[in-house]
Order: sequence, then C-alpha cells, then structure tokens
Amino acid sequence: MDDNLSDLTVIIVTFKTDRTILKKCLSSINNNVKIVIIENSKEFINKEEIEKEYNNVKIICSGSNLGMGSGNNFGLKKTFTKYVLILNPDIICDNSFFSNIQKYLKGNIDFSIIGTQYNDNSVYKPAGFFSSKKKK
Repeated sequence: MDDNLSDLTVIIVTFKTDRTILKKCLSSINNNVKIVIIENSKEFINKEEIEKEYNNVKIICSGSNLGMGSGNNFGLKKTFTKYVLILNPDIICDNSFFSNIQKYLKGNIDFSIIGTQYNDNSVYKPAGFFSSKKKK
C-alpha cells in the first residue's frame, strides 16, 4: 500500500525550531515518505538525534537564513522524487493524511498543486485557486 509514498518527499524548512515541536511533526509523517529538513542556519543542533530516531530524514543546512520561500526552493533542488509535499515544522498530520494523498498518487490524477483542509472542515485560500487550463 505504501508503494506510491516512496515517490514522495516532504520538505520542512526550519530555523532553530524547538525539537519537541519538530519531533511531533516528524512522528506524524508516514515512515515510507522521505523527509528533507532544510535548516536555515549553519548548524542543526540535534542532527544526530533526529537522524537516528527517524531513518527517513535527511538534514541539510543552508548556511544562512534564506527565509521560508527560498528555503523551500533550496530543498526542491535537493529532492529527486516524483512528488513533493511542503510542510511547516509545526504541522501535525492526521492519521489518514498520507492514505488520502496516496489516493491521488495511485489515481494518476493530473495535478500540479494540491491544498489541504483544516480539521474544522474549512479551506484556507489565501492565494485563491490556480487554473488547471492553459491560457492561449
């Protein structure tokens, strides 16, 4: 069942993030999903502990604070799977989160961006929708 999840990498950009918060996020991610943490500094303090506890995690230090957007772009350049999911370090994924994503991956649905729904069944649309049709 987790075959498609091996085609997925989660990128998490951090900047000296509290390890308890980060570990809650990491623990909520399916073990078959690759995780790349981009630390927006020169050193990730708990690198050995995190990589030992989570064998699907790779930690890369950017060398400076690139910010969230540039940090994600930096991570995208280090990622080689077919699909990428960008998460903030304070996100805790619901138990069904990755099985729901897997439905899209198995269904060969043509998509570029997928948004998520909050637990209160609302959808947050700060940027609106992206058109799936090409303009001529």
